[in-house]
Amino acid sequence: MKLKIAFIGILFSFVFSCQLISQTITTLAPTQTSGCAGGNVIIEYETDGTFPMGCTFTAQLSNAYGSFNNPVNIGSMPVNSGTIVGVIPTNTPFGINYRIRVVSSNPAVIGSVSPDPPIIITNSAITATVIPYPSTVTCDGESITLTANYNQGYFWSTGDTTQSITVTESGSYSVTVTNFLTNCQVSAAPIDITVNPLPSISFGNDTIICQGQSLILEADSLYTIYNWNNGMSYAPHLTVTTPGLYYVEVIDSHGCRNKDTINVDFMDAPQIELGNDTNVCNNSLMLEPGYGYLYYNWNNGLSTLPALEVHQSGVYYVVVKDTNECISTDTILVNLFDKPQLNLGNDISACGNSLTLNAGNNFSTYEWNNGLSLSQFLTVYTSGNYFVWVADSNNCNASDTLMINLYPIPYVFLGNDTVVPTDAYFVLDAGTGFSNYYWNTGDITQTLIFKAIENSIGTHTISVTVIDSNGCTNTSQINITISEDAGISLSTDYNIQLYPMPFEESFTIQSPIITENTSVNLTDITGRTLHPDFSVNGDKIIVYRSGIDSGIYFISIQSGNFKTFLKRIIAL
Repeated sequence: MKLKIAFIGILFSFVFSCQLISQTITTLAPTQTSGCAGGNVIIEYETDGTFPMGCTFTAQLSNAYGSFNNPVNIGSMPVNSGTIVGVIPTNTPFGINYRIRVVSSNPAVIGSVSPDPPIIITNSAITATVIPYPSTVTCDGESITLTANYNQGYFWSTGDTTQSITVTESGSYSVTVTNFLTNCQVSAAPIDITVNPLPSISFGNDTIICQGQSLILEADSLYTIYNWNNGMSYAPHLTVTTPGLYYVEVIDSHGCRNKDTINVDFMDAPQIELGNDTNVCNNSLMLEPGYGYLYYNWNNGLSTLPALEVHQSGVYYVVVKDTNECISTDTILVNLFDKPQLNLGNDISACGNSLTLNAGNNFSTYEWNNGLSLSQFLTVYTSGNYFVWVADSNNCNASDTLMINLYPIPYVFLGNDTVVPTDAYFVLDAGTGFSNYYWNTGDITQTLIFKAIENSIGTHTISVTVIDSNGCTNTSQINITISEDAGISLSTDYNIQLYPMPFEESFTIQSPIITENTSVNLTDITGRTLHPDFSVNGDKIIVYRSGIDSGIYFISIQSGNFKTFLKRIIAL
């Protein structure tokens, strides 16, 4: 085991010795043999062998006697460039035998000491300083002035040779100055300048928006201060509702300012008008906002046509867009009600002195001939045009007109009822001027000759119906009683009683003249003779309803040699 360890130690010593032999640093003679404390010095060196990446080369300065017992590092390079720019410390004392060497970090190689001639370090140089104005930080578009302290010569890292330079870009700036007394060069410490970009803000081109709309001008929300139109708003955005020139100045966290301006103009929006909310007495209504627009949208998709016909009540709205992309909208409430159904019928030609017109009972308001009547009915007494205006509970109205021709009833009179002897005859005259005559005897002439001898004893009803040129009719009748004893009142002589009157199922005739041989006849108002069923019981006759219709009749009785007796009866 001891032998093995010893062998490894020998091998390590051999390898390490080989490394030292194969990698060397040779410090070359200085190109400037005189330097200034605080000044720059250029050290050149050569290497032999391979030095890996990451190996740092450092220049060291001896004391004034050339000893490296306590060397001072005066400059380094992280790469093997063969040249190191060093700075002699400002507190380096005067001396005439200073030496320089270069050492490496990996591997740790100590280079040779610079050969003759030695370096002489003379009087100390003043310190080189750079003063920035107004500061080391500024904004894009602005500048910073860098000024070196007063010296004989200046050499800036930008290549400028003036005492002051103006910079507008970020970077590290340095200057080497030559002292006007010692002619020593000294470099100021680099100064870092930061030029921050201006806040980014752009509203784009001037714009035109539609009347009634708004435009939101947005600035980035990352900034510290916003000032719209010198105090209009201090928020990151501004809502524009009126035309004008709008601008904003923003300041970021670095104090950099920027602004942008935009001119906003307004154009007229489409002028549409659906009208006021409406009640329509119809089953449909056409809504028309106007034609010529680029786009229509009814009730969010109900229709895209320029007009909309609605068939039910509800709220309807339309959005239109014109060729300028301007939008407008309007809304209307529509109530649809059925139109009232009014019909007075056809024109009327009527016979009589009056006629009642009926407009129907399902309306709330009536007006005939502009105030002639305000009710459902109107009774007219003269010919003419009659019209009515009606309204229902929904205030829906209708009207109708009717032509009324009223013609008077023809006047006809055959005379009063009369009693005539059996040998009488006389002329019944219906009057002149009528178009037609219709007697119940079948005659159609103006006059009728009545001969009692040709008729039986009793009452005969003669009637006539006349028709005039207007088609109006009237009827007159006369009751003629044929009696052997014309002119004598029989009803009181024979104490004839009838009851009950009017009658329903039967009635009774009571008189002292009634015998078993008494007969009973009835005559209706047309003159037709009826022979009713009856029974005789002493001085009473019971007449039965069978075969007798409701109406007015005249009764005659014949009892032996007694004459006919007349009475009027009513059958219910």
